Amino acid sequence: RDTGAEWRAMPVPWSTQGQIDRIALITRREGDGESEGRAAQKGGGTRFLIELHLSRLGAMQFDGMFRTEARSFDMVLRTKEALPEDMRRDLLGIFGAANGAMGLKGGLTFQVTKKFADPLAAGNSPDKPGVWA
Repeated sequence: RDTGAEWRAMPVPWSTQGQIDRIALITRREGDGESEGRAAQKGGGTRFLIELHLSRLGAMQFDGMFRTEARSFDMVLRTKEALPEDMRRDLLGIFGAANGAMGLKGGLTFQVTKKFADPLAAGNSPDKPGVWA
């Protein structure tokens, strides 16, 4: 039976300065109720990674987990350089307000790293739980 534990990658069109570019969208269903581990204990959900490069802020990776049954949405925003404090504060407010408006719990965290998570790279197991860094 397919448990949906495979990562799937697809390019998504992205409009930037009047040109169409591509961003990487990687998704995976986690925890089907029969599998073991933390994802199954929390009701499973959909994990996604979005990578993009912004001209002023540089490379960014959004690592999100949405759990339907738990009504929760958590996200890690990875950057190679720390975002300004006022921007982080604004993003936390926007994320919290959006989650609240949708009746969701969860939070946004920030991570500064030189290397982004890459579950499709050789050596990363699609069955490995958690966040890669």
